[in-house]
Amino acid sequence: MDIALTLKIINLIYKFTNSRHNELPDNFSNYVTGFLEASPHDDIKISKNSTLNRKYIDKFIYELKQDNRVNLAGIGIMHGGKLIKEEYIYPHTSSYRHVSFSMSKSIVSMAVGIAIDKKILSLNEHLVDIFPEHDSVFIKRGMKNVTIESLLTMTSGVSFDEISAFFSEDWCLAYMGSDIKYESESEFSYNSLNTYMLVAAICKKSNMSFQNFLYLNLFKYMGINDVTWDKCPQGIEIGGWGLKLSLMDMLKLGQLYLNEGKWIVDNKEVRLIDAKWVKESTRRQVSLNDKEVILGYGYQIWILKDGAYLFNGLFGQNIYVNPNKNLVIAVMASAYEVFPGGTLVRKICDFANDDLLYHRGFITNIKNIVKKPKYDLIKRNKIRYDAETFFTVISDYLDNKYIFYDYSASILPICVQGFYSMFSMGIRSLRFKRIKSDLFMIVEENDTEFTIQLGYVDNEFKYQIIDYGGKQMPMAAYCSLAFDEDDRFMLKIRLVFLEEVGERILKIFFSSNSITLKGIESPDLKEFVGILFGESRLRGKQLTNKINMPDYLEYKVDKILSPVSKGDANI
Repeated sequence: MDIALTLKIINLIYKFTNSRHNELPDNFSNYVTGFLEASPHDDIKISKNSTLNRKYIDKFIYELKQDNRVNLAGIGIMHGGKLIKEEYIYPHTSSYRHVSFSMSKSIVSMAVGIAIDKKILSLNEHLVDIFPEHDSVFIKRGMKNVTIESLLTMTSGVSFDEISAFFSEDWCLAYMGSDIKYESESEFSYNSLNTYMLVAAICKKSNMSFQNFLYLNLFKYMGINDVTWDKCPQGIEIGGWGLKLSLMDMLKLGQLYLNEGKWIVDNKEVRLIDAKWVKESTRRQVSLNDKEVILGYGYQIWILKDGAYLFNGLFGQNIYVNPNKNLVIAVMASAYEVFPGGTLVRKICDFANDDLLYHRGFITNIKNIVKKPKYDLIKRNKIRYDAETFFTVISDYLDNKYIFYDYSASILPICVQGFYSMFSMGIRSLRFKRIKSDLFMIVEENDTEFTIQLGYVDNEFKYQIIDYGGKQMPMAAYCSLAFDEDDRFMLKIRLVFLEEVGERILKIFFSSNSITLKGIESPDLKEFVGILFGESRLRGKQLTNKINMPDYLEYKVDKILSPVSKGDANI
């Protein structure tokens, strides 16, 4: 996703906050409305017999957890086909699947390999032959050259992209009628709609849904169940994003490729994906210019310089497979990661290639390895309280209904709003209510009232599912008494959306008859947009173009993403 696409997303949010609702798309990327709990994986257990250095693994995970730019949600490690580590960062647990973003592209590549093996598709097959109904005298000449292989390598040259899809009802038709930026297979240009067309082609030629195709040929043999995948307006799975997987699902898919497409089914080794496809899809098909991590691009899979390959998604969703080390690492995160050349992937590569990891006999005390951050040593403004003390402090503010007249933060993070096209005008009213020893926050926004239970002592999150715009979203909620950087007393509320990358933080400052509400989110989307401007981005074969965010845009982004609003008590 390049700068132009990001500007379009920000513009969509800007239009909504300025009441230009008629210019916004409806119900985009939001076709799975119900919540499904992640299925357990009883077939894979933690192995106590490993040659890896467990203390070094603990050190690595500890450092990831301490890095606020990584925002780790879960990590799993397999070595030699054995599960070595499965860890979730509270309040995340194994019960929840997680959005994968572009990591799903690599799963589509698996399906293409299966389809080719079954003679359903071929690499040199042209889109115009698969979709003759969209061929006409008006079709661009370059479109006739687009093949399955050019879709796989992101070299199709087609202009129809992710944001264009926001406003289209028929993605196949729009893609086939799109402009061509350059001759097919001459340049690399990352475009999720290339992946969508691969899915559409499999659906067309197999005469079944993409999920059904994957389940019958892959997932059912691997014990991967309850997978959800958002669909386009025509009911075809999106492909390039919209897939939710559990951490163990991710590890299994990485291990499948490490096994060169083989899996154990009913105690027998079964080939699920052709070994030649695994080799070709993880071989550099396109060379890319990156100084540190990326060697090139295969078939919807990133090829790394350390001999590994990567299934990668926005905000730090990764399956790292290193055949030389017999190692698979799966990570779910809310990181400040745009593309796979970021900090998180570099840390994974360094960890996987460190000799200390493979010396089981290396004895050390982890306390001597891990340097404790300075902010852990300084107990600034540490507040200790029990339940009754908590309610005594906030008693004057219970049951008051605070009304907001200006644009305020929503309970839903902006990045989640944009992803599902569920834009909010923000909180209209807010009040707190105590029922016995439980605390509730009652919020009104978008003409809907939400009752959210908040944990408030001992960092105990309260798990719940809210129905936002008809979509069930699992969430964990907690609030604490705290001070901000200016020593102002506040009530800090954390709303962690367990299947998404967004975490909403509400800072509430009380006065006699009003409150001030400051909304931020993690990852901070304003900072993320800045990174997207300032760091590497994909354009042609270069990964190193840099640009600064204009001052006027920074001002608009700040007003939208970090609003500060005053709410008056309705007494």
